[in-house]
Amino acid sequence: MTATFVQEASITTGASTSSGTANFGVATTAGNLLVAFIAGDKDTGSLTATGWTVEQSMPSTSVSLYQCWKISTGESSASFSWANSSLSGSTIWCGEYVDVGVVNWTMLGKGSNITSEANVSSWSTGSTTATLSAGLAIAGVAIDSRAQAAGTLSWTNDYTSRFGTAGGASEAYVFVAEKVVAPSEMAETTFSYSAGGTDQLSGCIAAFGGYQLEGGTQTLVARGYRLG
Repeated sequence: MTATFVQEASITTGASTSSGTANFGVATTAGNLLVAFIAGDKDTGSLTATGWTVEQSMPSTSVSLYQCWKISTGESSASFSWANSSLSGSTIWCGEYVDVGVVNWTMLGKGSNITSEANVSSWSTGSTTATLSAGLAIAGVAIDSRAQAAGTLSWTNDYTSRFGTAGGASEAYVFVAEKVVAPSEMAETTFSYSAGGTDQLSGCIAAFGGYQLEGGTQTLVARGYRLG
């Protein structure tokens, strides 16, 4: 099976905001997988994500990170709000993925690594438990201030960058990467930048797989995944 990236939506909000909407270029396709990461400046509290599963919620004193997912119903945007205003602004990223033959997506595992509040330039996402089947792992790392990240951006363990560039203003920002994982793999990657200043980072990761119909029964796909 081939997990194919379709499109993404992203937005960086202004200072002192408590909500945001990222708009896709075209409407998503019902049945496709949608995955979102939201980075907030300082402790933005609980996340409201109507219609989404909030899989990971990681508010902290310096930077907050959330990861959500859902099965598309054909929506054209992704809207989220948070309890406390994001001091210097937030970043929302949402990606759409398709896999021909998949009739239902499921999460295979997740991991997280909340900030220690120390200033660093490298941070792990934490590791999932061993995945039940082959699938797609999507990682997100949030930084308290995007302006601190400069130079070369890198991810370990053969993850490929999907979203995020160095430099910018003082808003909280999220970097995203992905990789196809094998059955029983414990998915993890470490994000780093090579120049600029150090800052607080938080990371998380989730792996997703798909069911296909075999003889009228949904069976978890366990073979041949690759990223298209």
